[in-house]
Order: sequence, then structure tokens, then C-alpha cells
Amino acid sequence: MPRPDLAALGISYRRIPLLAIGRHVYCDSRLILQILQERYPLFGAPLSGPDKAVQRLLQDWTNDQIFWHATHCLPFERSAAASSPAFLNDRSEGLGRPFRIEDMIKERPESYGYIRSMFQTLESFLEDGRDWIVGSANPSLADIDAVYIAQWIVTSPLMEGVTPERFISEKLFPFTYAWIYRFKQVVQDAEPGAPVPGTLSGREALDKITSAPATALQGDISDTDPLNLKLGQTVDIYPTDWASKHVDRGELVMLAANQVCIRNARGVLVHFPRWNFRIQVAEEGGSSISVTKADGLPLLDRPHRLFYHPLSPFSRKVYMVALELGTADRIELQTVVVAPVKYPGWSDDVPTVAESNPLAKLPTLVLGNNGDGVYDSKVICDFLEDEALTDKRSDPRPRNWRLRTLQACADGMMEAQVLILYEKKIRAENNIAYQAWIDGQTEKIMRGFDQLELEVGRGTLQAPANDSPASAAECAVAVCVAMMDIVEVQWRDDRPQLVEWFQRWQERDSFVETRPSVNWKTGEAADIGFGRDVLNGKKG
Repeated sequence: MPRPDLAALGISYRRIPLLAIGRHVYCDSRLILQILQERYPLFGAPLSGPDKAVQRLLQDWTNDQIFWHATHCLPFERSAAASSPAFLNDRSEGLGRPFRIEDMIKERPESYGYIRSMFQTLESFLEDGRDWIVGSANPSLADIDAVYIAQWIVTSPLMEGVTPERFISEKLFPFTYAWIYRFKQVVQDAEPGAPVPGTLSGREALDKITSAPATALQGDISDTDPLNLKLGQTVDIYPTDWASKHVDRGELVMLAANQVCIRNARGVLVHFPRWNFRIQVAEEGGSSISVTKADGLPLLDRPHRLFYHPLSPFSRKVYMVALELGTADRIELQTVVVAPVKYPGWSDDVPTVAESNPLAKLPTLVLGNNGDGVYDSKVICDFLEDEALTDKRSDPRPRNWRLRTLQACADGMMEAQVLILYEKKIRAENNIAYQAWIDGQTEKIMRGFDQLELEVGRGTLQAPANDSPASAAECAVAVCVAMMDIVEVQWRDDRPQLVEWFQRWQERDSFVETRPSVNWKTGEAADIGFGRDVLNGKKG
């Protein structure tokens, strides 16, 4: 999912956990464990020699092979959140290909084989009666690397019943199960004496990290390093196994055998392991994610992300404006569902959107360069027009102000219709629908249509020009009228000029490409999920 707190630090890397020590941020659990072990060795001296080799092999095996198969065992079918568009889109973006729950379930038998192989290997370590993996008196880093997946499968309530007992059970692997419970008990015994962790907001973490002094780094670049890089070069770093589109760029300040460190644009020292990460010289003039245009638009570290739903008229207005301005390629789309009250299937993604917009409303635009959330739709349209360096909003002529007023009118009409939908759907199911409220909102909508008809007649709403982008206000009116068609509002009687204006708009590319029934990026038919009962087969 989007991580605004990381974006504020200038970090594109999107996986968790991360460890911050002063101005240094360490990515990937392997590197984090290494740093913590160096600073706070478990039960004395760290592992060395053959024991260290065993730990490293277990670490890479569990992280690179077993973990992916363990995720197949997750009970996706028990979780509504796992089937939400936001989750599926996020997983697909990370994989670089479509993520489908049905595929994960279909591949489970193969994954059971990998999980069983892990238990068999652990059993072979422990069957001689030793308490810990390398025969130490206390648990070591080798145990931590080896136990976390096994303990998750055996003891997590989430995973109860997900692995058939004929493959994995205490009867089949008694030494491994005893080791898992023994490790869990050691952790529980240590907890009372451990410091109580505090909680920081994203803002507090940002201030602490960016205000910390930059400490000296240990390590340089070896003459024998195969990459032949030099200190001070600008490099790009990204994972090769997951979420490879998230590229971090910075000045190379350290390249050791097992880790690399860059100083990014915010002055944060970001560390990555060498394993499963690619380091390459940055292309001159490029950016972390190649989202550039030749028309003077500002470069982006990563695309803007638009939280939207295809049935949200305000989302459609925003994306239609981006299409009109020619900047839609700078925006990633993430389908979400939100509602003002908890309602299954309608409000599943409120926590996700609320990270960037406390109102948890659509649309919300998360900016690519700093992770800021921009909302509501009018402000987003203003931002897009400013970013594209248009003069649409600075035009002092009366027609411009009339158009901007019409945008407020269209937005108000759409808001009224959304309230009617909530009243008829959510409140009606709880027997608290208020017909007078519905009637009042309907009157607003019809008065708005009268005003739109008037403004066509006076020339405020004109036939869309083919040689210039339409304004946000014109897009708002077109989307508003289309929405009313979708929900079968009868508005055409006695409004012939608006009918003619809208017919012209229905032929415009930005209108056709943002129909609720199609994918706004590809134009292919889309399964809209939530709201199908509202759309009811209509294509407007």
C-alpha cells in the first residue's frame, strides 16, 4: 500500500519493517537483524565460522524460498479485506503481474510440499536432542531466521487449520514443534525485562530522523568489487524479488560486501543489503521512476497515485481533467471503496485512504514527490492544471468565473445524488430512510439542471473544442450529467440545449475513456465490483 511516511523521507522502498538509527534508515529484515546483532549481540558473542554460515543459509532459504510459499497458505478466503480492490491492486503492483486469490489457492498443494520440506530440514537439525539450531546454549540468530515462518504456521490463530495434519503436525515433527514452543517461551520470559516501546507519529519520526546528525560510516568500496562503482556517484537501488518498480536514488556513500548506503535528496542515509537488490549508475536526467515529459512538467520520483472508484463521479472528473491535460500517464490508479459509515463492501478501504486524507473520501491524490495527500476533487483539479502550467484558472474573464461557479454547481448536484444513494441503500436497510430528505436533494438536482440549461444558452457552456483541453469545470458538468443518466434521473425534458451540449461531450475521448464500465488505463472491460447494482448495466 502507499506509505506516505516513507515518501516524506524521500524513500521509495515500500516494504516493512525498516529500522531508523539517527539519520540512518535500514531496509530489509536481513540487514536489520545484522545491525541489531552487531549492536546488541544475543547472549554474548555473535555467530562465527560454520555456525555463521548455517545461519546465513537458513536466512536466505527461508526468506527467498519458503516465505513465498508460506503466503500461499494464508486463509485469503476467510478475509473480506483480501479480496478488496485496493489489496489486489497493491499485490499486483508489487508482483508486476496480476495477483489472484484463486491462483494462490490453486497453488497451495505445491506450497505444502515446500513447507513440509522446511519442517523436515529443521527436524534433521534438532533430532539429536539439541535445544537450538547450532547447538548453542541459548537461541541464536540462526534460530530467529529459521523459526519465524514455522512459528507463524504452528502458533498463529490466523493460520489455524491451514496446513493439513497429514503433511505437517506435531506427531510428524516432534523435535521441531518442541523447538518452536521452546523459542516462544524464551521470548515470553524475556518480555517483562525488555524496554516498553513508544509510538511516534509519521511527523515525529520524520523530524527525528532528518534532524539527527550524520554519523561516520564504516566501510568503503573494495577495489575488487565487481560493480566498479565510485563514491559520490548517483546510483539507483531497487529490489529484484518484489516491488521492483520502487527505485531509490542517491549519492553512493558506502558499498561493502553485504550492504550499500546512499544519501538521498532529503539527506537521509538509506541502507540496503546487497542480496536481492540491484545497484546501478543512475541515468543522467532520469528519475527514480521514469515519469517525465518533454513539455516542462516537473519530474516525479514516482507517479502520483489516485485513490478512486469508477462509480465515483468526482474521481471521474479528476481523471478526465488529467486526460484533457495530457498528464494521465503521471498518475497510477488504485481502486478503493469508502463510505461514511461501516458497511461491508462499501467501506473496506477507509483506513487506507485515511492515511492520506483524514476525511477518507474520494478522490484523493497522493503526490509522487513527497507523498502528500491532495483532496477534494476541485483542489486536485486545481493542482493538475497548475502542474500542467495552464492558464485556465488565472483567466479573469467573466466566462471563466461562471464556469468555476458551474463546477461548484455540478459538484453540489453530484453530492446530492450520492446522499440519495446512501439514503436509499444504507439507511433504508436499517429502516431509517427519510423520504423528505431524498425529495429535498432531488429538488437541488433539478434546480441545478435548470441552471445548466441556462448557461448553455448564454454561452458559458460551449461545445468542447478539439484543439485545446477542456477545463475542470466543463469536465465536472459532463460527469455530473453522465452520473444522472446512470441513476436514471429524468432531466432531458425542456432542456434541449443541454441535451445537445451533452451529446457533443459524449463523443470526446476523455469522456469515453472514463466510463465506469471500462478500465481507465487500458480501455478494457472492467469488473467494478462494488456498485454494480447502481451501475445496472449502463455505460454512461
